[in-house]
Amino acid sequence: CKSFDSRANGYIRSEGAGIIMMKPLSQAEKDGDEIYALIRGSAINQDGRTNGITVPSGDSQIAMLKEAVADAGINASESS
Repeated sequence: CKSFDSRANGYIRSEGAGIIMMKPLSQAEKDGDEIYALIRGSAINQDGRTNGITVPSGDSQIAMLKEAVADAGINASESS
């Protein structure tokens, strides 16, 4: 259907789902779990009025990333 393209001619209904199992690091280590990642910091925000749902506010996204990096207590260059 070529979404967001000038040649778009329809849409496809679709759904998906995913799950992430999380637990405190101390419990994962105690249980002998394989640890794939650690969440060191987080942040949330709301873009407010934008030109559309597919056009997020760049300024709001930058502010949220800066907040998450500060919450994690790292430099942005350390994240991956």
